[in-house]
Amino acid sequence: MPPKEHAETVKPLLGENETAIEMVSTGHESHFLTDKRFFSIKTQGRSGEKTVVDTLQLPLVGGTKIRHERSPDYDEDTVISGAISLLVALFALGISAFVDGAVLGLTVLVGLGVGIMGLILLIEGYNPESGNVTLELQHESGSVIKKIELEEDQLEFAETVSRVVSTTIARPEQVPRTVGN
Repeated sequence: MPPKEHAETVKPLLGENETAIEMVSTGHESHFLTDKRFFSIKTQGRSGEKTVVDTLQLPLVGGTKIRHERSPDYDEDTVISGAISLLVALFALGISAFVDGAVLGLTVLVGLGVGIMGLILLIEGYNPESGNVTLELQHESGSVIKKIELEEDQLEFAETVSRVVSTTIARPEQVPRTVGN
């Protein structure tokens, strides 16, 4: 079920004084934030025939924890392996100029194979996996109520959830205290 249909699923569930704030989708799951609740909509089944909507009242959330793992510019180990493979390939191809017969064919094959592998490693090394964001909605005791994995570019949604939760947390009345005498 696409995110647009997930939003349509939530609309009838909203209260009169409830305001939709933001929505984000990750595959078959969408998360929808209002000023009072947090919705998780998950599509299940091969053809998406089952939709599960889970809601959480924001006043029940005592805090949030956001963990952001940034994606590196490149994977250093993979780039080094690719560079070494290319050097080995050049060496094997260079040796092929000094050998004859069956050994010539073998050194050329090894040089080309290792060279192709080196290029693939270099390409993979400069295109690392993207980072991710983990959002935890916590009870005031610190126990996790809900944990959500988001893509790195969805960090803003996690920050918005954190801001909204912080404004809905019920705070006890401040009682003036005297320190000392």
